Amino acid sequence: MSKRVIENWVNLAEYDFETAKAMMNSGRYIYVAFMCQQTIEKISTCAVVVLSHKIQ
Repeated sequence: MSKRVIENWVNLAEYDFETAKAMMNSGRYIYVAFMCQQTIEKISTCAVVVLSHKIQ
């Protein structure tokens, strides 16, 4: 797994989190929940991929 792929996952998660904050400021709370879920999913996927490659 290349460092570039991992950085891409992290960057996408950060973008989603920034979007969640923008939605919070505008009162669009359903979208806040959705974007936070997306953030957690991307970071979790990244962590699983990194850890599984270290184990092998």
